[in-house]
Amino acid sequence: VILHVLTYPDAENVHNDKLTYMLMLAVCLAAVINAIYGISSCSRTEYGMSMIYTGSIMGALLAGDCITMTAFIGLSAAAGACIIRSGDSIRSEGASFRYLIMQALGMGLLLTGLISYIFHYGNDLYAFSSCRGDTCYYTVAAGIAVLAALAPLHAWMTDGYSSSTVSGTVYLTSMHIILAAYLLLRLLPGLRILTWAGSAGAVFAACMALAENDIRKTAAYTAVSHIGALSAFIGLLSGADETAAAASSAVIITFSCASVMMCLGAVYYSAGTYRMNELCGMAKKQPVTAICFVISVISGSAGWTVIFDAFEKTEPTAQLILITAAGAGSMLALLFRTGYLVFFRKAGSEYSDPEKELPVTMIIAMLTCTALAVLAGARPDTTIYSMHNILRSAALIAGSSVPFLLHRGIMKPEDGILHDFDWLLRKPLGIMTDKLSELTYRLFAGR
Repeated sequence: VILHVLTYPDAENVHNDKLTYMLMLAVCLAAVINAIYGISSCSRTEYGMSMIYTGSIMGALLAGDCITMTAFIGLSAAAGACIIRSGDSIRSEGASFRYLIMQALGMGLLLTGLISYIFHYGNDLYAFSSCRGDTCYYTVAAGIAVLAALAPLHAWMTDGYSSSTVSGTVYLTSMHIILAAYLLLRLLPGLRILTWAGSAGAVFAACMALAENDIRKTAAYTAVSHIGALSAFIGLLSGADETAAAASSAVIITFSCASVMMCLGAVYYSAGTYRMNELCGMAKKQPVTAICFVISVISGSAGWTVIFDAFEKTEPTAQLILITAAGAGSMLALLFRTGYLVFFRKAGSEYSDPEKELPVTMIIAMLTCTALAVLAGARPDTTIYSMHNILRSAALIAGSSVPFLLHRGIMKPEDGILHDFDWLLRKPLGIMTDKLSELTYRLFAGR
């Protein structure tokens, strides 16, 4: 069916251009690799929901009109909530509920803006930029900001995806990045406010990753930082060449983040814990996992170099500094802090050996995804692996290593509660709800 649709782009309500083809290919590859990764740990229900989720993302990418795209995004939200609930714990139950609330908010804003657009301009999804400056345009932009998990509207993603199963986390993260990139590239290219919002959000997410003790949340925060940087890049777009570069960067980031999630999921599967302060010396016990982790994080830095180039050419120094800080923070959080504490820190007597051996399918999936993360930037029509970008990537990694070497002692993880930005919203809302409930009780109880 997929080959038929890609071969015959003139089908009714189906659109297929270079952007769709590139992201569809990434979805298909990611779906196959994720399915292999989850063979030994995935239940039948989770497998079914994962297939529905993947198919919904494909439908949203291929949709030729606004209503069809929105319907498939809504279906993916329902399937995503079921995947998070597959974690089968109190934490995953609460996370799936919060996920649905935020998805409903994003879908509501998106649908409201698109209905207004259809009423005034028609149902042509690919002429959406013609309504720029209209209220419907900014309503859709607000909905996409929620659905794409742009900081500070990201807490539902880091909370939900890290609460799912080992394989569910990988499914959700990889497909989410592709969908977020597509919505931003298709509907909001050149929206300048994204350059500030994305770059500032990327820095905030990188700082949260540096303070996190949960390895899955650390990877989720760096994924949010990647999405923020990518959205800032998309806010600069003005031509087809830049759109192709942004899509290439999105594919690299997708496979890099998916591979990182696979490696950390393998650590959790084997050791039985996701807390950094309870993990160490995993490189000796799982050398393949450690190698894949390091290569995946380094390959992800290649996606940042494209973004740096775009900001150097068009934007003031302030945004470039923010993007550079976000890139260095992500490298520091993943490659040095997480990599050292989980894989290369010497084990003491208080640490126990992993309880489970990794299945062969997990190892195959990690190796394949790592290879794709590297090869995604080696396409002949891109300059991602040019000498200039390789040196820039090396400088980014070297620069991010300096604070780790100087302050490694204060980066030790500790158990505790880390309040995200949504705490500023939930705390006052909770107090207001309690007061209103108390007032209502007194009024109707006659006290």
